[in-house]
Amino acid sequence: IDLLRRITVTSSAVALVVIALLGLIRRRPRLGIATAAAAALVIAVAHVLRTDILARPQLVRSDSLYPANTFPSGHTAVAVSVAFALVVVSPPAWRGISAVLAGSYAWITAAAVQAAGWHRPSEAIGSALLTFAPICLLAAALAARRPVGVGRRYAHLPAFAVLGVV
Repeated sequence: IDLLRRITVTSSAVALVVIALLGLIRRRPRLGIATAAAAALVIAVAHVLRTDILARPQLVRSDSLYPANTFPSGHTAVAVSVAFALVVVSPPAWRGISAVLAGSYAWITAAAVQAAGWHRPSEAIGSALLTFAPICLLAAALAARRPVGVGRRYAHLPAFAVLGVV
């Protein structure tokens, strides 16, 4: 639960600024800013969906700390969108290891919201799917503007090593 309390609006904003800065450092400002904006859009859509559109009526009186959580999981949406944005904006040589590390953080968050009793599995899975769609569309649109060459292939050995240990 301590991990979940660290996911706030401020921490999300800092993570998105870091992603945009990573794009600037790579001299790909459009990629960094667009990826951070897509992740921010996902977080905002998840919030609107869960609070305004798909809000679950409270049929039973509950003393739970979070009785109104509903589809999709906001914490999972933040974790998966930031993780996926990091993978998209990472340099090709680092994508494998960033996918393993950021993906691990995202699935740990998704598991934690379920273990804490805050969300159902479908709400965490729905958050992940909600994240994949816009960021994949963005990555495809950016790749169409700047086709990838047939240059050096990266083996991603550090990522495979981490996966092997896990």
